[in-house]
Amino acid sequence: MNAEMIAALRELEREKGIAFETILAGLEEAMASAYKTWWKQEHPDADDDFVGIRAHIDSETGDLSVWLQQLEEVEVEHEGDLPEGETPALEMKVISEEEVVVTDEFKGRIGAQTAKQVIFQKLRDAEREMTYEEFAGREGDVVTGIVQQQERRYTLLDPGKVEALLPQAEQVPSEPYRHGERLK
Repeated sequence: MNAEMIAALRELEREKGIAFETILAGLEEAMASAYKTWWKQEHPDADDDFVGIRAHIDSETGDLSVWLQQLEEVEVEHEGDLPEGETPALEMKVISEEEVVVTDEFKGRIGAQTAKQVIFQKLRDAEREMTYEEFAGREGDVVTGIVQQQERRYTLLDPGKVEALLPQAEQVPSEPYRHGERLK
């Protein structure tokens, strides 16, 4: 990671309208996951159930810092008694944490591939969420779209940024829909 990567993330923020912090948090999460996978390969005999990884990317310089955490399993305290037959819930608690040196081997191909996958996934998720938010409040509204494709079961419309399906139940039976025609 470096300043060029941060500049590219800022450009993505401007182009796609996705918060920089959202992309950066997703990238940190992915780097932690990738580092844990790499760490497991380097330490095949270790009990990885009790090892956690935390990653942080500096938002100014792009420097990646990784911490190796030692975890322990603890019971979650419940208010009152547990019903018969139920076992108490367990969760992992961090008991110690030490910063590790991120090697060039990890930063190379593994880190770059993971970063690429996560950024694309975060972009898809954020775009899907923005599209949903845009149209969620418009349910039941009359919108205008251009007929893209006509089939027996449905008609494909383009109301703007997305495509929409007009099911047969919503169509007027006697009306033919032609490609390129505007439809309300």
